[in-house]
Amino acid sequence: MANAKGNRRRFGSVRQLRSGRWQIRYPHPDTGLMRPGEKTYPSKTDAEIALSLSEADLTRG
Repeated sequence: MANAKGNRRRFGSVRQLRSGRWQIRYPHPDTGLMRPGEKTYPSKTDAEIALSLSEADLTRG
């Protein structure tokens, strides 16, 4: 799904929780189902960095 700027994230998603913290979600490598990250982040930028690192880890194996 595209955002307001018309861009689409190619891996996973970032969402803001009611607490104001940010959570990442990404597809499980075996099942393809979305799984939440292990922790939450104080800023959207921190969450996006964590999502990028998760993608790199899954790519490396």
